[in-house]
Amino acid sequence: MSKKRNCTFLTVANLKGGVGKTTTVVNLAAALAQSGRKIAVVDLDFQGSATTGLGMKRNASEHNVYSVLTKKVPLIEAINPTPVKNVDLLAAHISLMDFARSHNSAIGREYLFEDWRESGAFDDYDVVIFDTHPDMDCLTMSALVASDYYLVPLFAELDPIVGLSDMFEQIDLVKKRYNKMLSLIGILITKFDKTESTHRKLEAKIREGEKQGNYNVFTATIPASKRLSAAKLMSKPVVTADPGSNVATAF
Repeated sequence: MSKKRNCTFLTVANLKGGVGKTTTVVNLAAALAQSGRKIAVVDLDFQGSATTGLGMKRNASEHNVYSVLTKKVPLIEAINPTPVKNVDLLAAHISLMDFARSHNSAIGREYLFEDWRESGAFDDYDVVIFDTHPDMDCLTMSALVASDYYLVPLFAELDPIVGLSDMFEQIDLVKKRYNKMLSLIGILITKFDKTESTHRKLEAKIREGEKQGNYNVFTATIPASKRLSAAKLMSKPVVTADPGSNVATAF
């Protein structure tokens, strides 16, 4: 029997779409796994991009987040190994869309994953990473309530930066009402093109917030790279598909 690990729960979130949440999840999972850690990814986005990004088929199995939430399958039976060594997956399902719509006003909607940590299903993992979609619905909120930390991928363009304060306000409400221990582990600048003056100026603006003590920003930036698209077509993290690339090194 393996020794129970001190598992950390991490939510990757941003209420803006297209900022690299799923790309961050699958590559962070792969990078952590390469460092010897055992990782579980929970795909809460009904589009299932993290599921396919880790080499698994979307909606292909009855063992998924939806089947766990609807009590059809025990949590521990729904976690499956992926082709990425040391990374397991609780897959998404398209039915999560209807589940969220029907539970967004339900009593206890913030505690969908309340008992997961104590269930024993994640005792052998070092980190559980929740991938979310750009909406503070019951799934995203429950992930934040269940997590120790959250990470925010942020595209160095004006709209995502403007929306950052709005997102922090919503997460502050989650912290005050449901999870006082939730902490921002950092902002990760993604899709960064250092040759673009606009990107450089907006990076400086993001990092100015760190200097003022508003939040933490990771030193590394994730460069814009066609290698990410190529890895996605192969249904692999770029960390494993092209480990020598600059974008893999950044992750």
